[in-house]
Amino acid sequence: MKFSFSYIQKSFSAKLSFYILGVVGFIFILSLLMFYRYTYREIKKDVHQDAEQMLKITNLSIEQVLGEVEKIPENLKTFVIKKDISEAQLFELTRKVICNNKNIYGCAIAFEPYHFSDTQYYFSPYTCRFSDSLLKSIQLGNKDYDYFHMDWYQIPKLLHNSYWSEPYFDEGGGQDMMTTYSVPMYDSLGDFIGIFTADISLGWLNEMVSKMKPYDSSYTFVIGRGGTYIVYPEKERILNESIFSIAKFAQDTMFSRIGQRMVDQESGFEVFENDGEKSHVFFAPIPRIGWSIGMICSNEEIFAELYNTSKILIFVGVAGVLLIFFFSLRIIKNITDPLKYFSLAAKEIAHGKFDEPLPTIKSKDEMLELRNSFEYLQTKIVKYIADLQVATSEKARIESELHIARDIQMGMVPKLFPPYPDRKDVDIFATLTPAREVGGDLFDFFISNEKLYFAIGDVSGKGVPASLLMAVTHSLFRSITLYQSSPEIINFQLNNAISENNDSNMFVTFFAGVLDLQTGILSYSNAGHNPPAFITPDGQVNFMSVQANIPIGVMDEFTFSLQQMTLEKGTTLFFYTDGVTEAENINQELFGDQRLLTALQTKFAQDPKQLISEIEQHIHHHVKDNEQSDDLTMMAIVYRGWQNDTNIS
Repeated sequence: MKFSFSYIQKSFSAKLSFYILGVVGFIFILSLLMFYRYTYREIKKDVHQDAEQMLKITNLSIEQVLGEVEKIPENLKTFVIKKDISEAQLFELTRKVICNNKNIYGCAIAFEPYHFSDTQYYFSPYTCRFSDSLLKSIQLGNKDYDYFHMDWYQIPKLLHNSYWSEPYFDEGGGQDMMTTYSVPMYDSLGDFIGIFTADISLGWLNEMVSKMKPYDSSYTFVIGRGGTYIVYPEKERILNESIFSIAKFAQDTMFSRIGQRMVDQESGFEVFENDGEKSHVFFAPIPRIGWSIGMICSNEEIFAELYNTSKILIFVGVAGVLLIFFFSLRIIKNITDPLKYFSLAAKEIAHGKFDEPLPTIKSKDEMLELRNSFEYLQTKIVKYIADLQVATSEKARIESELHIARDIQMGMVPKLFPPYPDRKDVDIFATLTPAREVGGDLFDFFISNEKLYFAIGDVSGKGVPASLLMAVTHSLFRSITLYQSSPEIINFQLNNAISENNDSNMFVTFFAGVLDLQTGILSYSNAGHNPPAFITPDGQVNFMSVQANIPIGVMDEFTFSLQQMTLEKGTTLFFYTDGVTEAENINQELFGDQRLLTALQTKFAQDPKQLISEIEQHIHHHVKDNEQSDDLTMMAIVYRGWQNDTNIS
């Protein structure tokens, strides 16, 4: 076959082949350039997003561990401040903290000189993990380990606030590299008496951060408040060198600027020369503790797949264009005819006729592969639709079960309001809005022997586990109040019942109260719950004076305190869970106590339903379109005073 100009003019296949060759060649070159630019930009964008997501997930994991550790000394310090606590009880408390909290490596309760005993200058019960199954308890302070001058003791004492220490190697106690969360303790006169600490070993941090390795040569590091390396691949640099000393040694001003941004708790990314190789560094702060985490990836490794793919595409493209030119003359007609049938079959498949017959292909070439692909597509579509129907049915079943669980849960709390329409001495209204299908908040109330028994609580966590503990707590409260009428005894028995076999380490913040409707005397006992608010008849709004105690389920045999106050006629009590004060807007600003007090200063204080409606409007105005992050529970009780003609319901 001779390729002359006249032949090309007369031959449809030749003209079409040259047209195809020119168009395909132009499209290939243009596509390759666009592909390269677009893919380069998308890879860079994806790498940044993936790095930010990895840093965010790791940061959240770190924040979760730190937050759980912080709660322990904060919640238990009130128990330690008691005057009648013994040395054995202090040691037992530190051991229980370690046993019940896998993230805590060590726990110490360090007292001021001669505070615990007139004969003991140093007194600091301390327990740490000796191994996975053994604990070691010692009296920490002595002349060789003068803890009064340690950062974890001095700084929170001077700041009058809780404090995470910089990492250090604890030679006197845990014999490990760790950081300590210290909570200052004060007696009833406000005098400083000591420090309650929880230690965490940095081994978990190193393990967690080391897993962040998107590429073979990439690595992750963590620096402290002053830039000192806390986690780094070269272990000899940990606690011995800082990001600034490395930058100074390398005379790298860009790396020094990166270190300053990290120390300033900024997040972002930078491109710099890392040992002569262009690299990307991504960094984000760990706000709770003031550290910063960074990840370094080489530019060559990030775009290695793009470079290799581009080479392959060039080779394949050139070869494909040449093949198209040499074989299109003979195969165009053979291709065109069967494609008409495939086109008709594709239309039928698109209309749902998945068993549409396909044309018979005798040749064993691409057309046969195309036919097999169509046939495979028909089979996969049928299977996909069947699987989709099964998945949809399973999803509907799960959603139905969750709806049923929600109905059962909501059926446990009072839902008929007003609950006592014939009574003139009291009016009650309450709402419970779970953050998920089911939640862990609860409230309850009932009247017996002219006394109003009521309670409100918040289970740690969310979802199904929290709802199960909520149901158990609600049932136990009803059972215990059949025989006990004193709130502190109710909390005591409830705590013992839930603490028993509490392998999940969940707990409940709980507030129990008994209001004598004839005298207006309110008896109550708090178990780590938010302090309620009350509105006096003249409109003054204040929080009730409550003793924190520990949450239900933390430690058995704990003695809860009893408190009392006498209510004037027309006083309104407002109870709530932390979902109210911790409601966040898109700027992560909490609703807070002050906004709550402002919202309670309303003309509807004597109408409990309207009062709660007003609070909900204030919360919605603050949160706006931000997703609800926690269960939201409120209960309002208006005490109107004993009436001789009150009907007993």
